[in-house]
Amino acid sequence: MFINQHNHALSPKIQEFATKYQSFTDEALHEISLMTKHGNLSLTVQRSLLKARFPDLHFQNQDLANAIQKYKKSDKINNDASVLLTSLMQKKLKTYVRRATNQAPIIIFTDADPMLDAAIPIVFPETYPAYCIFHISQNLPKNLKAKLGKKCENFIQQFYYCRNSLCEPLFKQRWNQLLTDFPMTKDYLLLEGYNWIIKQQLKANSTLCELADHLDSRLIEEGR
Repeated sequence: MFINQHNHALSPKIQEFATKYQSFTDEALHEISLMTKHGNLSLTVQRSLLKARFPDLHFQNQDLANAIQKYKKSDKINNDASVLLTSLMQKKLKTYVRRATNQAPIIIFTDADPMLDAAIPIVFPETYPAYCIFHISQNLPKNLKAKLGKKCENFIQQFYYCRNSLCEPLFKQRWNQLLTDFPMTKDYLLLEGYNWIIKQQLKANSTLCELADHLDSRLIEEGR
């Protein structure tokens, strides 16, 4: 016989206490991975960001601590080589400056090497890194020819027209026109634009909140 009587009020917030509701979604785990590996954020900060990003997600501090610890271990294993390469690249850049002009360059052209991209903001925080146009011209057909088809040559011409802009506002205007005239390339160009923000506008000690602000500003600008 079931007696529906209790000596206390039943809590309707079963999600906060039932174990089956305390697992992270794949999207939430991806955010935790980014915040742990690249943001080096504390549990308290990560919890606040996750609550804002996923308001319907329920978890306990211990659940989050376990997830953070898992990504800390994998990051230490997987990134030893990349940390070493970045460190070696930093020493190489410092040696170059010492033997050359003993002054930080205003701009450095690279072949998009990821280790060099990581080292430049650390050694030369005021230097502007840019990619060699030869490598850009190699990547454009490789990534966009199949999507553009017969429009590929016209796109390349308009891309170089955009590249040759003499000021940043004009460049942004022509860049947005590229997205309008060639919508099939939009995903690729937007991705490259976001990569540029991450690589060029953020420093080694930038937070995920600063990254979000930069990306939001970019989205607002493109929506105008």
